[in-house]
Amino acid sequence: MNQISAAFREAVECQRAARFGDAEEIYKSILVHAPHHLGCLLYLGMLYQQTGRHAEAIDTIGRGIALQPRDAALHTVLGNALSELGRYDEAETAFLAAAKINPAMPEHHYNLGTALEHAGRHQDSVDAYRRAIALKPDFVEAHDGLGRCLEDVGEIDDAAAHYREAIWLRPDHVDARLALRRAVNLKGAKLVRPSTVGAGTAADSTTKSIAIANRAAKLHVKFSLDDNERMQHIVLRKINEGCLYGQEVFMFMSRVLRPGDFVLDIGANFGYYAVLAGKLVGSSGRTIAIEANPRHAAAIRHHLEINGIEADIRIVAISDYSGNAQFVDFGPRCGHGTLCDHVDDVENRSGFGEKASQPFDVHVTTLDAELATIGCGCPKLIKMDVAGAELRAIKGSPKAFSDPTLEFVVCYCRDTEKQMILREQMKAYGFDTHIFSQDIEIPQPVPSSVVIIGNAVTDMLFSRPGMIEKYYPFVMPH
Repeated sequence: MNQISAAFREAVECQRAARFGDAEEIYKSILVHAPHHLGCLLYLGMLYQQTGRHAEAIDTIGRGIALQPRDAALHTVLGNALSELGRYDEAETAFLAAAKINPAMPEHHYNLGTALEHAGRHQDSVDAYRRAIALKPDFVEAHDGLGRCLEDVGEIDDAAAHYREAIWLRPDHVDARLALRRAVNLKGAKLVRPSTVGAGTAADSTTKSIAIANRAAKLHVKFSLDDNERMQHIVLRKINEGCLYGQEVFMFMSRVLRPGDFVLDIGANFGYYAVLAGKLVGSSGRTIAIEANPRHAAAIRHHLEINGIEADIRIVAISDYSGNAQFVDFGPRCGHGTLCDHVDDVENRSGFGEKASQPFDVHVTTLDAELATIGCGCPKLIKMDVAGAELRAIKGSPKAFSDPTLEFVVCYCRDTEKQMILREQMKAYGFDTHIFSQDIEIPQPVPSSVVIIGNAVTDMLFSRPGMIEKYYPFVMPH
């Protein structure tokens, strides 16, 4: 007996030193003389699993369980081997047996959770992971697994909380960091239920009623979209794909806007962001949509009405002067228009082979003057897209853009060359530059020396110092 014990200890040491061939030879030699040696069967089964021989592991462990059905370690190794072969239902039975034998062992509940997760039974796996954490609060892997399953069942806030706990317990946990970013990304703007309320011919509008998963509730909005209008066509296509147009901007808006806030949408087009903002700030808040094109203003009015949003619509162009000017509409296929004095070649500005409208008169003013006319204070957030005239609009209203009440400006910039001038102007007003990311909800800072390069610079975020940290308290230091 002493020789068998010594041989077993030697085999275990060989296995720990990754000398698997030597260990296997000794285990098999022991089992010839002591076929009921449970330790030998357990460690040989583990060795087979370590070396990828899962079927042999299952057979060897099965012999041990037949001898001792109430050995939790044997059931655990069996479950691991079955999982490796994708036999998750059988693995669940093995892990459940281990948990029943020794319910105070958190690893057994964790293993059960992983099998249930792989089997697609996410709610059951949530319960198993919770039991593991209750027994071992600092169980990093259980927090990570629970986060994944909560994310799968739509409990995004709880998922993010467990990812953060995993990171707090293990700061170098890369998977948890990436998962937290993904969860936060989902939390802001997940399109959960698109439905067609009414559809007509290609020349008619299609009304889409959609639900967007927000942090605390579901945001229900309706859009009556004309497939012949370029911007509406783009939004309609995204909805039909189960996506949300401008997801990064909406996620940001849903993070920083609260009921009662004041939002200004300059260059509102057909009212997409005005509707989303109006829903976020509620009846106690205020939304103003500014649009120079009367054709678009009519669409804004319609979308606000069908969503039950009370908002001001100002048909005026924002620039760096006040008076009247000629405006040209480039037509539905282009989707926007501009003041004639903002472009050099009105005839070819569309780029879509569509003849521009005859220029018509519009009222032009500065944002400072318009806010004074309305008789309201400065908004918390401005969303601006005025077809390349953003710099003139911003420079022309120093009072509004210097007001500390204005915390954020989301500004569309088409011209890579002009971006540095725009950023310098916003810096002079006290704003830092950030960009949005498709992968990370948290807006990313852009150093002043860095030029954003691409085919087109799109939405840039300008924020007052400290505002990102205020609304994103989970921002982790680099």
